[in-house]
Amino acid sequence: MKRTIRASICAVLVLLLMAAMCAVVPFTAGAAATSFETAEAYTMGTDVSETLSKGMQHFYKFTLADSGKVSVNLNIFVSNAYVTVYDGAYKEIDKDTIYDADKTHPKTLDRDYYLKSGDYYFEVSLSEYSDKTGDYNFKLEFEGWSDTQQENLNSINDEYTKAYECKSGEEQKGSLTMNDSIDIFKFSMANDGELKVDYSTMIKRVKLVIRTEKGEEKWSENVSCEGDGIDAGILNDQFPLSKGNYYFVVEKNYASMESDNGPYSFTLTDLTVAASTTAGTTAATEASEPSSADTTAEETTVPQVIQMQSEPSSEATLPTAAKADSKKSDDGVPMTLILGLIIGAVVLIGILVVLVVVLLKSKNKKNNGGNNNPTQYPPGQF
Repeated sequence: MKRTIRASICAVLVLLLMAAMCAVVPFTAGAAATSFETAEAYTMGTDVSETLSKGMQHFYKFTLADSGKVSVNLNIFVSNAYVTVYDGAYKEIDKDTIYDADKTHPKTLDRDYYLKSGDYYFEVSLSEYSDKTGDYNFKLEFEGWSDTQQENLNSINDEYTKAYECKSGEEQKGSLTMNDSIDIFKFSMANDGELKVDYSTMIKRVKLVIRTEKGEEKWSENVSCEGDGIDAGILNDQFPLSKGNYYFVVEKNYASMESDNGPYSFTLTDLTVAASTTAGTTAATEASEPSSADTTAEETTVPQVIQMQSEPSSEATLPTAAKADSKKSDDGVPMTLILGLIIGAVVLIGILVVLVVVLLKSKNKKNNGGNNNPTQYPPGQF
């Protein structure tokens, strides 16, 4: 029996040790896929360690539910290596080449990839001309931007025929990325009037354009983000615009720098519609309110009725303690004063009675003390 218990305990300890080792080493040598088709899903924030040899390619697949920034931290111990990012259709988005790295002098790659939602592949490879073998390790982390309408390979608003619709007064959030340099939205002016544009961005250089359905440019502005993407670029503008359908275009001025990627937000407001909505709300409010004549009549009559019906006596509005203090005798003297005089007289009489009693006792003692002969009784009486 004891042997069975010991064996069970040992088995449990071994399982716990194996689980701990698996938790510490999520990826082991030989786990990386060597093609797009065989790549397994990578979980953001996971540490990966692998070994490369001549001409070898390692692929890792990840999926983004939202547009955003993917940050990579990679250390590699072999030269002539490549780090590449592809989209879900295997199209190359970005590539870095790493030179002058060896086992004692590794190279580090720290950078960001700005990507729209969808499937992607992260590849680490070694040149076929390299005759060395080396290790590498990396970790990817993601920061989403919460676009109002998500873009991916199947749904993108990079063309006028696929423009996203936006309504007056509703905020839209979007982003320009390494694989998305333009966004197109469509909106309408119900009548001739004015359009208000409120725009904010973390992208360093952006161009905003409004075009008609025929492609005629009606308005354009360049927006710059200060501090190389640290402080947001703000634009607030208002201008006349005729009734009709239009396109609002957000596009990069330059596409060669990482600071030319990032999130933005905007609101287009048809002031004619906003004014009519406000006017309708005001009219409805006024219609539900009484006229000034009725209001005046009520103000002149209602206070009199209230005064006649609800005017309370001074006694009813006072607290209980105040009522007692306010009562008076028939001759106009307050009851509290009379009660105080009575109580004072009673106390004074009591004091006098006590003094009389004390004096009487003192006199009796003196009389008894002057008679020194004891009382004589006839013989034989006791």
